[in-house]
Amino acid sequence: MEKEDHNSYGLSPSSPALPACGQLVCPESQTVEENGMARFECRIEGLPSPVITWEKDHEAVPAEPSFSDEGKQNLTLNCPRFGIAKVEENPKKSNDGKPVSTDVIVLGRTNLLIPSSQPHHSGVYVCRANKPQTRQFVTAAAELRVLATPSISQAPETISRTRASTARFVCKAEGEPAPTIHWLKNGQTILSNGRVKVQSSGSLVINQIGLEDAGYYQCVAENSLGMACATAKLSVIVREGLPSAPKKVSAVSLSSTTVLVSWERPEHNSEQIIGFSLHYQRAAADQVTSIEVGGNETQITLYSLHPNKVYKVRIAASTSVGYGAPSEWTQHRTPDRDNQTHVPFAPTELKVRAKMESLLITWQPPANHAQISGYKLYYREVGPEESSDESPLDGAEDESWDVGPIKLKKKVKQYELTRLG
Repeated sequence: MEKEDHNSYGLSPSSPALPACGQLVCPESQTVEENGMARFECRIEGLPSPVITWEKDHEAVPAEPSFSDEGKQNLTLNCPRFGIAKVEENPKKSNDGKPVSTDVIVLGRTNLLIPSSQPHHSGVYVCRANKPQTRQFVTAAAELRVLATPSISQAPETISRTRASTARFVCKAEGEPAPTIHWLKNGQTILSNGRVKVQSSGSLVINQIGLEDAGYYQCVAENSLGMACATAKLSVIVREGLPSAPKKVSAVSLSSTTVLVSWERPEHNSEQIIGFSLHYQRAAADQVTSIEVGGNETQITLYSLHPNKVYKVRIAASTSVGYGAPSEWTQHRTPDRDNQTHVPFAPTELKVRAKMESLLITWQPPANHAQISGYKLYYREVGPEESSDESPLDGAEDESWDVGPIKLKKKVKQYELTRLG
């Protein structure tokens, strides 16, 4: 084992740790823009002259002119008079497949010059000074960071999807600093919500696709140096046999935590419906809850909601072919917990059967019948020029009717108007 000593280098042998740069002129870390020049200086005095070598990411940067015939031919220019070796074409690859110091010039066999820095030049460069014919050496390291405008490394692809299915656009970008990705649809910014999400990876996912989702989607990658963009088209396929959207979707509160959602069957392919899919979410939240409903149902009660919160509800019908377009979102605010008194709903299934000199009126209690205490019945005569569908506006005064109110108990479900001749 060699005896440790301090010599004309002023160095200790076999010391891999970074030294305090004294007699050694250490390289300094640099940040340059793409195509900019980077220069690392590494020098130490001593007799005999030290041997300086370079490494990048643990791979040797050739200091001696050489000729390589691996794969395609590499071009090496030999300039021993000036101590310069320049290697071009087909960069040497490191173990992880990334290029290592190729278009790098070694000046005076001590310093490194990269005339046109590229992103693959980024990394840690290590200068190592060896005393000839000994194991005495010292190292110093510096990092090169090459700033680069964004570039799209994986562009989204144009796709076609059926209604109520899922579309996924994948977009990846490179650059330094690392670019952020956002999405546009037909030039308008897309914000993540329960159905449309921009994932942390940059991918765009659209669930329960509707006809309104068709269009051009732009992936935009941006950093402080610039931006890059790629576009893909989403086509929505309409298949025969799909139902149209359910009609007249409404939501009414039964309590501060319970809401009754009702709807009418779709206009098209209604007879082929085998089920409904109801989606609801809090207006300020991303999570969407789905409930499957039988094909013969036209209402459902939602439980365990939060008091005094706005909810959005929509519903889609399905046939054996698949799900049709969903209805538009319907918003509804649940009552405050402290206010449990609610206006009762209108009676349902109101029917009038005419007799010779009387009318028999029948009905069914409303959904929140537990809260009612009775009924009031009004009627009036309609002239031949009036439509039988016309009625006073909701909340009109009693004077809007010819007769009434006739007060009835809560258990009554029919009443006969007599002496109408």
